[in-house]
Amino acid sequence: MPLLQGVYNISSERTQDYFPQKPIDLLPVKTKDSLIKMVRSIDRDFKINSDNYLNFITKELKPYVDAEYSSAIDNQNTYLAGVSMGGLISMYAVCQYPEIFGGAIGMSTHWVGAVPSTGNPMPAAFFDYMRKKFTITSRK
Repeated sequence: MPLLQGVYNISSERTQDYFPQKPIDLLPVKTKDSLIKMVRSIDRDFKINSDNYLNFITKELKPYVDAEYSSAIDNQNTYLAGVSMGGLISMYAVCQYPEIFGGAIGMSTHWVGAVPSTGNPMPAAFFDYMRKKFTITSRK
């Protein structure tokens, strides 16, 4: 029987922990700074913390679970799942750590800035990041 467990999160820090860092890093510095300034006008302490969050999961939490519980520990048996931003961070974890996570389930995934519109740089940044991380194959 597979081990199913949720990772606790602090709701006031959820966006900071679950918002993928690398797609933001693909933006031009001026655009990135402008977006962060805009978010900080609402939440002055905002900083993207997803890489630290995934570091905690991969370097502390998963090794602990693997040591304490009888479970298959290879990436083909290690998946993440989440709803809304939990789906977003699950996808990001697979992209950043494919050697650890074999897949992810993103239910009703929250795609920040995913609606293409004039002047919105986020969709292109996310799609560029995902193109670099995933191999897309077509079915014939």
